[in-house]
Amino acid sequence: MNYDDVAPAFVAARAGYDVWLGNSRGNTYSCKHKEYDPWKNEKKFWDFDWQDMGQYDIPASLDYITNLTGQDKFAYVGHSQGTTQMFYGLANFEDYYKDKISIFVALAPVTQISHTTTTIFKLAADFYDELDDAFSLLNIHSVLNNTWYNSDVTSAFCNILPPICLALESLFVTCNTKYDDKDRFEVYMNHEPNGASVKSIEHYAQNMKEDRF
Repeated sequence: MNYDDVAPAFVAARAGYDVWLGNSRGNTYSCKHKEYDPWKNEKKFWDFDWQDMGQYDIPASLDYITNLTGQDKFAYVGHSQGTTQMFYGLANFEDYYKDKISIFVALAPVTQISHTTTTIFKLAADFYDELDDAFSLLNIHSVLNNTWYNSDVTSAFCNILPPICLALESLFVTCNTKYDDKDRFEVYMNHEPNGASVKSIEHYAQNMKEDRF
């Protein structure tokens, strides 16, 4: 989403590193499954959270790369939920990860989040029981998917009413929009919000309520 001269993956690739981009399941670009359709088989497809990603998804990705390249050890750069997954994996599957990871770089790391100002997680924690009951009653298993909009609509809307899109950005992306690259604002909003399982949101909410990881 950023210019390629500053985007970390492109900077690393130009420096000669072999770069692989992970894509956590459940977002717009990873909604496929061998057996389950995300909308026709919602309950089964969305039955996962970041704990599963740390236990299954990251190892599957690393093993896939090893099989293709022969490389056995990797530098892992995670951001936000990508760090939560790795922290969980390191804490619970040490033997596997110590053989696979040479260095772990945690950008915007997320473990204990009791002091977060992110609106969606504060609401989820404050009204955890009510939301959990509502999601179960209404058979809702995913949230924040972009199926209700497309990039053309977003672009037009944000050009006409930028304050509304700034409010959306502060809700889903960052509380400090003044630090964002304004030239890329429209690009950011073409990709946000991007989808998550209810279980992942509720797992973070549990962390906030109990003040632990």
